[in-house]
Amino acid sequence: MVYIRSFSYNINYMKSIDEISRVLNSDSQRYFNEFLNFLKLSNRSAHTIKNYSADLLKFMGWYQYLFKGRKISKVDRKIIDHYLTFLASGSSKISREISWLPSPIQRILLRDTRDLILSGKALSVGSQKRHLSTIKNFFEFLRESYGDSGRKFAINPVKNKLHSIRLKEVDTMQTKLLKKSDWNRINKMVLGSRELLILNLMYYGGLRLSEVCRLEVENFDLVQRSVEVERKGGKLHKFIPRRAQTIFKFLRMHLDRSDISEGPIFPGRDGGHISSKTVYNLVIKILKKIRIDDDITPHSFRKACATEMYAKSKDLLQVRDYLNHSDAAVTQTYIENLTIIQ
Repeated sequence: MVYIRSFSYNINYMKSIDEISRVLNSDSQRYFNEFLNFLKLSNRSAHTIKNYSADLLKFMGWYQYLFKGRKISKVDRKIIDHYLTFLASGSSKISREISWLPSPIQRILLRDTRDLILSGKALSVGSQKRHLSTIKNFFEFLRESYGDSGRKFAINPVKNKLHSIRLKEVDTMQTKLLKKSDWNRINKMVLGSRELLILNLMYYGGLRLSEVCRLEVENFDLVQRSVEVERKGGKLHKFIPRRAQTIFKFLRMHLDRSDISEGPIFPGRDGGHISSKTVYNLVIKILKKIRIDDDITPHSFRKACATEMYAKSKDLLQVRDYLNHSDAAVTQTYIENLTIIQ
């Protein structure tokens, strides 16, 4: 059972999915359940599914109360505009949320809101973007599932709205982005299998320098092509990296040429793990050979991974899970202005 505790507002008796089902109309409940099943079949993490559920139920609860009896298929871009205003304003009174409606409709709605209590503060830009990303993916699922049956869900009402929320212009981490063109130049270099494996783990896997250094043979599953990484705080994160085929090709080449069968993937001189300083200097040496900007660092590869992934998926939660961030607001700082990724 998913408990909705992360709302910026609370609806007293809407505390669980079971209770939500008593409020939503049958069509909305059916679409909601189909979407959750789709997420499970897509192997989304339990944490992601929980967040998707909370964000989507928040929207559906808001929509249900303002548009009683109106089907979810009637959601249009104007309604998404008003929902975005609601997320950004942190309004505590429902009368403010329906002020744009004709007065007769306002009076009818207000008669039936005795047990509807809105409270909370405005959501941050990152949280607004996450909410709209969830709704965008929901309507995209409905479009692909039902778009061929008449005009229902033929257009995703969120797609254009998602881009109207600007990402933070200032990167709080002050990490410069490694552009795609720079990555292409690196790939044209003649490099060893060890260097290629390190660079691809950072660029496609999004691994931090320290995480690359701690990798061991047992962290790689050759059958599933998954990698288990020790993240900050010692937490283990198992995932299938982007371009897994390429990464595992370089892994096999590196293991064969280095005669490594167990222990550290990148051993140091003492037989333990290679130091972060050694790998840092290795990466910087490669960058200097092709005269890439002096401000580019190994962490720029992780930022490039996040930016490129978001550019393709427009799904902040997916990128957050991939990088194993605890908060999407942190993920947001990794995503560079999409006009300069080339």
